[in-house]
Amino acid sequence: GGGTGATVGGTGLWFLDKDLANRMQVQDEAVLFLLLLIYFLTLIFSGAVAYRQAKNRSPVHFYADPRYDSAASEDKDPESFLEAFNQRPNNAYLRITGYSPTYQDAPGSVRWRGTSYLVDFTFSLDLSSWVMPEPIARSVQRGQGVATSEVDGQEMNENGVNLADLAELHNFLDPGRSSQAHNDMAIVEMRKYLSWANWEELATNIKWRMRHCGFTGVIHVDRTDCDVINVYKNTQWANFMHSKTLKVIIALSVVGWLVYAPYMWWRCSRLSIRSYHRVDITIDEYWPLIAEHIGIHGFESMGVDSVPRPGPLSRGLTVPAEDISWTDDEGDADNEHTH
Repeated sequence: GGGTGATVGGTGLWFLDKDLANRMQVQDEAVLFLLLLIYFLTLIFSGAVAYRQAKNRSPVHFYADPRYDSAASEDKDPESFLEAFNQRPNNAYLRITGYSPTYQDAPGSVRWRGTSYLVDFTFSLDLSSWVMPEPIARSVQRGQGVATSEVDGQEMNENGVNLADLAELHNFLDPGRSSQAHNDMAIVEMRKYLSWANWEELATNIKWRMRHCGFTGVIHVDRTDCDVINVYKNTQWANFMHSKTLKVIIALSVVGWLVYAPYMWWRCSRLSIRSYHRVDITIDEYWPLIAEHIGIHGFESMGVDSVPRPGPLSRGLTVPAEDISWTDDEGDADNEHTH
């Protein structure tokens, strides 16, 4: 082969042929270098534009991951922070899924204990209307004022926030107490734990209701037990480093991940703030709200007419072994989807 604009031909003089080949090699390398230089200068320019776009004049100091929550806070004091981000969990659901066995490795099936299953129905019931901080729920139940309380030996304030974590939050927001206050990449992880007394009895009644309606497959019932939201600082550098534009630029650079990944691992420190909430409706009160709508096809908004009206919540029921086992091994089944 030859270089750009020239070809290697035999001149009959070996030193001239060698000199011409060397010149064409240098010319090819120079062209390649210029192309790479232009390519990376284009990426650097795009990064500079993305950095300028990351700056904003918003008074917001902290914001939740916009993919999952729209909460934001304009103040840096702990009270305002928790008022914005310690709202009741957005994703508080009771989830019911019915599976039926199918032939091996059927499209869209899940595998569990050597058998393939298809999803017959799945639905979620929103519980957020009844969710409130654990201490408030206890005060309503007891008819007393709201005070500090404990969950599993962990003390919490009147809004359900773990007191030890609250002290850490004070340090995080005070530049004079913690280096994290000066770290633009630091993230606060709000972990909202959700409890519901005796909900297992409700799950058992749901399974019995569906069996009574004629469903013979495997029934899985679970609920939200923890809702997590990440809170970021609204600074130009943090917005730039978390932006999708930068990630695209780094991917195009090929080698950028070798710097970006270690930097994010090192600088993105996380402060976990635990808070405790409760579904403040008893299962005896909740059961009549859903019982008539549960049938062989899942949840039917108009109610199920083909079976007798359900009675009050039953206690001490047992469920088929496969329903219990499916719940215990849920993760194994979910990891074996067949496409």
